[in-house]
Amino acid sequence: MGDHQDFARALWSGTSAEDAVDCPPMEGERRADVAIVGAGYTGLSTALHLREAGADVVVLEAREPGWGASGRNVGQVIAGLKYEPEELERMFGPETGAHLWRVGGGGPDMLYALIRRFGIRCDLVNEGWIQPAVGDRGLRMVAAGAEQWAERGVACELLSRDRVAEMTGVAGYAGGWIDRRGGGVQPLALTRGMARACLDLGVAIHGDSAVTALAREGTRWRVSTARSAVIADTVVLATNAYDTGLWPGLGRSIVPVRPFLVASAPLSANLRGAILPGGQVASDTKRLLSFFRLDTKGHLILGGRGALNHAHAPHIHAGCGRTRGRAFRRSRRAHGNTPGRAGSP
Repeated sequence: MGDHQDFARALWSGTSAEDAVDCPPMEGERRADVAIVGAGYTGLSTALHLREAGADVVVLEAREPGWGASGRNVGQVIAGLKYEPEELERMFGPETGAHLWRVGGGGPDMLYALIRRFGIRCDLVNEGWIQPAVGDRGLRMVAAGAEQWAERGVACELLSRDRVAEMTGVAGYAGGWIDRRGGGVQPLALTRGMARACLDLGVAIHGDSAVTALAREGTRWRVSTARSAVIADTVVLATNAYDTGLWPGLGRSIVPVRPFLVASAPLSANLRGAILPGGQVASDTKRLLSFFRLDTKGHLILGGRGALNHAHAPHIHAGCGRTRGRAFRRSRRAHGNTPGRAGSP
């Protein structure tokens, strides 16, 4: 995510049912209980919950809510963390480990409740997440995950090779599992809807207000932009992988890994009936995984890991085209059509 000059022409910008919210740049100086830097999922969720608890909250955003990764991801909602429950309990002990997998596992339900409570129009589909397995190692991985979550009361099941092909439209995977907690959203619409909910509750959100300095001022913090400042008791840095240089060492602790997405034109009805016909989202077990889904408009969206720097990488897009051709050859042969021309989301 380098220059972002094409943000207004991106897929999610063109299909969002939630309009961009009015977030004028901040002018002058004001007090607040909490100043939040960044208006993506982390910053907006923090602002929303703090405001509901009675705090006076100001959010400062360098561009507009959802301009960064929160408005550009594939929109898959997946339960859990990187590690499965048993490994979390081994790493952190039974009490803390159990707390972590419960929090991670409960994330989708918390998100769905928030979407419904504030009426966010983000094309929510809650039909589950499929993880197709690549080879024997992948099969062992999905079997362990399905077993551990099933023991903890989660609605999930292992899938055979043929069942994965039937449910995804992709031949060649060794098997997989489905976790019914998963789902999909329109990611930019979700961000904009969260920003709208914040504004309705009285949170102040200021766009085009990049924070330039963070300094102690007595017992409080001065959070400065080029034309303004917030004096706050508490500051939350919610900038994700965008290093602002505001906190020493924070940038060195993050390695941005930029995924790429491509999207087809809306698929014909016969192809929509062959590729993820049940409305699930999918991402496989490769270390550098591939992910794919359909949105509610019928666009096939797929991708994987992209460049580690800001440079555009034509070989990535060419590789994605080859992957798309291999993955969905079965559906094209069976239904006599092609998914459409890939374009940047």
